Amino acid sequence: MGDNDDFATSPSKDTYSKDSFYIAASDSRGHGTKSFVNVPPQVKGEIAALLAMRAFPAYRTEADFWRDAGVHRLHDLTEMFKDSQPVLSGRLDIIRRRLVAESDLAYERRMIESDENIYTDATFLLSHPPSFTTVEVVRRAIAEIGDTDMKSKLSRELDAYEARYQ
Repeated sequence: MGDNDDFATSPSKDTYSKDSFYIAASDSRGHGTKSFVNVPPQVKGEIAALLAMRAFPAYRTEADFWRDAGVHRLHDLTEMFKDSQPVLSGRLDIIRRRLVAESDLAYERRMIESDENIYTDATFLLSHPPSFTTVEVVRRAIAEIGDTDMKSKLSRELDAYEARYQ
C-alpha cells in the first residue's frame, strides 16, 4: 500500500479487528451525510498534528480519525452490554457492522483503483523507448499491484519490453 504497511487498512469481511482502520465516508452508492463533533481546541490541534505526521496513512482527514474511533468504541460498547442489555448491544452492533462493511467496500474500491492506475501508468511507460529509470520504476510499480492476473500480465509486458530494447 505504500509508505507504512504496518498501518494499512485491510478488509475485514464484516468482522471486527482492533488492528484495522474503518474510515468509509459513504455507503456503496456514494451517499453520505455530515455529522459534527465538538471537541476542545487542544484536542483538535493534537489531531491535526497527528494527521500532519502521516504516522497513520489511513487517516487522511479528521473525519477519518473520528469514524475509525467510533467503530472501535461501538465494538467496546457492544461487548459491554451484550449480556446485560442484549437489545441495546444488538443495535450498537448493527451500526458497527454497517460501518465495517462500508469501510471494507471502500478499501476494495481503493485497491482496484490503485491497481488500475499503476497498470495504466506502467503501460504508458512501456509504450515509449526506455529511459534510464523506466524499467526499475515499472518493476517497483508492478510489485505494488495486488491483482495477481494484472501483475502477471504486466510482468510479461515488461519482459518483452526489456527484450525489445536490449
